[in-house]
Amino acid sequence: MNGMNRVILIGHIGQDPEVRATTSGKRIAKVSIATSNGRKVDGNWVESTDWHRATAFDGTADFLARFARKGDLIAVDCALRPHKWDDSAGKTHHEVSIVIDRVAALHSRTRRDVGAGLGDPTEPRTQVLPIEVDASPDGHGEALPF
Repeated sequence: MNGMNRVILIGHIGQDPEVRATTSGKRIAKVSIATSNGRKVDGNWVESTDWHRATAFDGTADFLARFARKGDLIAVDCALRPHKWDDSAGKTHHEVSIVIDRVAALHSRTRRDVGAGLGDPTEPRTQVLPIEVDASPDGHGEALPF
């Protein structure tokens, strides 16, 4: 059987995505996602928050830049990308990056222009955003309805 490298995170965005472009024009968005976990400790439920730093490219990065804001609930389909490097002192470091392949906006705390007839984009409210982005293998995502 071939291996499978998939991670699905559902959580709230901790801060507005950091979006930039490389000198070659590739767009990159970094986003922090908070997930909550509950467990029993001495008979009481205790909730804790885990933070995940994830990266998106090109079309998916564009989607995050345009629609994702601090506090929004999103679902991301990701892959883990391990890599290692040696620092100037010769010490080897290991890191695992979370690379977003697809993102779905689940709830937004503010209304943004995601379609016609949404009214004032600065009016605060909670809404479901029926948009998903699928990053194709060539790194160009496309918007897909649910």
